[in-house]
Amino acid sequence: ILYWGVPVSMKKRMFSLFLACLLCFTMVLPASAAGNSYHFFAQRDIYYNQFKDVKTADWFASYVRQAFEFGLVQGASETAFAPDDNLTLAQAITLAGRLHSIYTTGEEPESTVPAGGKWYDPYVSYALKNGIISSAYNDYNKQALRSEVAVIFAGALPAEALPAFRTVSDGSIP
Repeated sequence: ILYWGVPVSMKKRMFSLFLACLLCFTMVLPASAAGNSYHFFAQRDIYYNQFKDVKTADWFASYVRQAFEFGLVQGASETAFAPDDNLTLAQAITLAGRLHSIYTTGEEPESTVPAGGKWYDPYVSYALKNGIISSAYNDYNKQALRSEVAVIFAGALPAEALPAFRTVSDGSIP
């Protein structure tokens, strides 16, 4: 089945990847609170089920709520989250930039759009300046590949913020 020219299964996989990143964040936050490495993360907004396309019974609804309340996502509009849309490079960079900035300063990065600029320009500038991405992309509106999302999010937090849960020695998996 195609949805806007993209297989629905791909949209579900990209949305699942996005939510997996948010899930990792929400799992690490309480576990790290004792070590105070996430002390800047606090509820910033109140989620009152304003996204009409996120039903309370949806498996991802609690993660959308948490990501909204912590200031990581704002939705596609005031009343839509667009869970069936693909994650774009601009959105991935924006999320990583917000995560990095809140972790390091307690505030969202400056998001004033320069005259004639795109909504994501301040986040791209922030990501480049802070080493979240190493170079510019050709098209920020294109669907982000899993590998691109992984690379972008790998630059969002310092290594000490993401302690290893398990390690696997090189060569131990045939």
